[in-house]
Amino acid sequence: MKKRQLPGKPLKKSKSQLAKLIKKSPLGLRLSGRNCRKLATICQVRQLKRDEILILENADSGQLYHIVKGSLSVGKDLTPLLGQEADHSEYKLNILTEGNLAGVFGLLQNVPRTATLTTLEPTTVLAMDRKAFKKLAKKDPALGFKVLEAVIFVIRSILVQMNLFSLDMDEVRNETLTKGID
Repeated sequence: MKKRQLPGKPLKKSKSQLAKLIKKSPLGLRLSGRNCRKLATICQVRQLKRDEILILENADSGQLYHIVKGSLSVGKDLTPLLGQEADHSEYKLNILTEGNLAGVFGLLQNVPRTATLTTLEPTTVLAMDRKAFKKLAKKDPALGFKVLEAVIFVIRSILVQMNLFSLDMDEVRNETLTKGID
């Protein structure tokens, strides 16, 4: 796994400003102001330009990101499946916008990223480091648990979306097969 520095340039924010950004994110919805301020001590805001990569597929950034402003394209490299001869080997999976979390598994464990996230416009993100989160969670297990609950809820939402997409694809495939029989 390839280590890399945080993308974009840092934006200076006070602890109070960071806490307000956290409170608006899925991570902070069930947190008190005090807990948001605690979480703010391990977060930073980054500003990215258009077409800048936030997360690189197969890399380990060790970060979770909350999209404060802007949007990101989520793309998957299909070259391993299609071979080098493929005309267009990146498949767009999704678009993430303001309020979404990105890289949720980066907070939980050291695993390679499964997709590349590229900004579609100037984008501002709030970054939380896995190692810093683990230290904070050891000091304040109740806060760590609440953050993990929020992350699990986001993962569950992603799985529900994937299941619905899969059902839609099954329906399209069945319709295509039925038309072929007629």
